[in-house]
Amino acid sequence: ICRGDSIRLEGTGADTYLWDFGVENGRSFQPDSTRTYTVIGMAANQCHDTAQITVKVSSSLEVDAGPDRNVCIGEKVTLSGSGAKVYTWSDGVVDGIPFVPTSTRTYTLYAEDENGCMDTAQVQITVLPRPQVTAGADRSICEGDQIRLEGKGALTYTWDQNVINNQLFKPQSTSVYAGIGRDAKDCTDTAQVRVQGNPAPKVELPAIIGICAGETVTLEPKAAGGTGV
Repeated sequence: ICRGDSIRLEGTGADTYLWDFGVENGRSFQPDSTRTYTVIGMAANQCHDTAQITVKVSSSLEVDAGPDRNVCIGEKVTLSGSGAKVYTWSDGVVDGIPFVPTSTRTYTLYAEDENGCMDTAQVQITVLPRPQVTAGADRSICEGDQIRLEGKGALTYTWDQNVINNQLFKPQSTSVYAGIGRDAKDCTDTAQVRVQGNPAPKVELPAIIGICAGETVTLEPKAAGGTGV
């Protein structure tokens, strides 16, 4: 039998029966370990006989469904039982196979050992929302200018291309920068911003202009890629 199960021992072939270990004939009890029970059967004429039966108690299962855990929405989680031979989970979960939980839920593990003894365990998976990270609007700058990228909506931010959040840097060219924001519970979200780098105009003036005192001169710079002011 499995530990915790009840059993009934009942002698036959006599009028009265006396069992050892406090067992009462025909009455259920719960054995706590493997043991051999002896019964003395008494007839009405006081003649008696004995018989024995061994009850094997399967060792108790120590089934474990794993620790409760938090996951960010959209992440996969794998539930794996231990302490038995066969595992069946509630809610259609397959032992050892990743799945994506959609809401906070307690999952029940039904475990069975090689003797057919069963036990259950539970684990709670808490599904956490992700932060709503923003990186600001796309922007346009002049070549050589500095810019500052700042994420919002999370606790910490990591940018690609070696950009440090909220610190000035000089973009080398037009590029799209991706920032990962992480909240206090380690859930993340990603946002992007495009920085348009515009080349500076090249202005040219005559190197030397000679005029006489009192004369006027008109300066006409040549600007490539710009407009005169």
